[in-house]
Amino acid sequence: MTFRTLLSGPKNALVTTFIRSAFIHPASANAFFSFCRWKSNSRLNIKVLPLVWMDESSSREKGLLRRSSEGVAYGPHYIGCVQSTERIYLPDIHYYVFKRAHVSAASSSVILNEKQVVLDRAFGPDQNKYDFAVGHILAHDWDTSVVRLRKTEDIKKGIFLSGNGSWNYYHWIVEILAKLEFLSKLPEHYQMYPLLVSEDVVRIPSFRESLDIFAKGHEIIVLSKELQYVVDELIYINSPNNLPFNLMGNNKFKCNYVAIDRLSIDYLRKFALQDALRTPAHSRCPRRIFLRRNSPLRSYNQDEVFNYLSMFGFTEVVMENLSFLEQVRMVHHADYIVGPTGAAWTNLIFCRPGAKALCWMAEEFGDFSAYSSIAGIVGVDLRYLTYKAGVHSTRELYSKGYYMELSMIEKGLSVWEKPAMVAQ
Repeated sequence: MTFRTLLSGPKNALVTTFIRSAFIHPASANAFFSFCRWKSNSRLNIKVLPLVWMDESSSREKGLLRRSSEGVAYGPHYIGCVQSTERIYLPDIHYYVFKRAHVSAASSSVILNEKQVVLDRAFGPDQNKYDFAVGHILAHDWDTSVVRLRKTEDIKKGIFLSGNGSWNYYHWIVEILAKLEFLSKLPEHYQMYPLLVSEDVVRIPSFRESLDIFAKGHEIIVLSKELQYVVDELIYINSPNNLPFNLMGNNKFKCNYVAIDRLSIDYLRKFALQDALRTPAHSRCPRRIFLRRNSPLRSYNQDEVFNYLSMFGFTEVVMENLSFLEQVRMVHHADYIVGPTGAAWTNLIFCRPGAKALCWMAEEFGDFSAYSSIAGIVGVDLRYLTYKAGVHSTRELYSKGYYMELSMIEKGLSVWEKPAMVAQ
């Protein structure tokens, strides 16, 4: 395999190269990458560095913001099955202070002196199955990582408010924006440090609106995804809510892989609703919502499904076309929500207790419990249908198309007293 092929191939090719081949030792791997860079005249600087998990790091300064506690993970409530629940561990929330820290907008990690990677992680069982390779982390195992170093710019100080999935509504709201709950608990001299956010937050209007609501008046520094940054004094808060960004190989999610803190959901819910409900509900706010997807990812017979649901009074809504507060108001006034799994379901946070919801996802996701856990905390009756995607990894699941049988939708609706048929 040539160096150029290595860079353009799947990320696990890197793991294969330096773990499963002769380049097991980091020094040997670094020598290999240096040689290939020289031979190919590539400007990409790839290194193999030791990896330390954020909760085990020896940061010179850190402080406790909230003590660990127990929580509950609510598994998907599949039609015809009893819903499973599991006790989970919610980690301590700390702030960490790093000097001359190297960060990327798309990664929940910090590189120190180009000699060590410190990576925030999801807690739970089977840690060796979790995959956090994104941004400047090309691949990793338990204690070693392959990183890509790019051109850097300097920032004097800041609070890191970006990371894995910062372009995704779920990761942005639940894992990143939720950190602002702890801003006022930082030592006073850190509280007004600028917030370092991904350019996606500015590019996506609903993201920017949510940031303006939760961080009113705070200075913002926007991070380009094409660059990396060296921050003289970086404040990093680990997330109160987390899930593995991906899973290695063909592993499936288990219920207790996801940790969501009830206090964190209460914070997000309270803050958003107090702004959203200042505006009275618009007369057009539908009571029955179908979550339409505009994305080509996971395409399916969407029009056919909606035509069927429209007979029961459902209105199609593209959540990403709405402002943040419009999304909050929309779901808060809905009695029924139906649609395929996806980040739009993050808005369950803002539903009224007692609302009913029907979601479908691929069997290969296993017991993916992020949205079902939010529903359990808020008090939404969320039921699940499944289909077979025919893929072998969680990465493939994000794009694989499928066909949804209308008989399955009918089965799902029949769990509740069926919404009155609307005359056509």
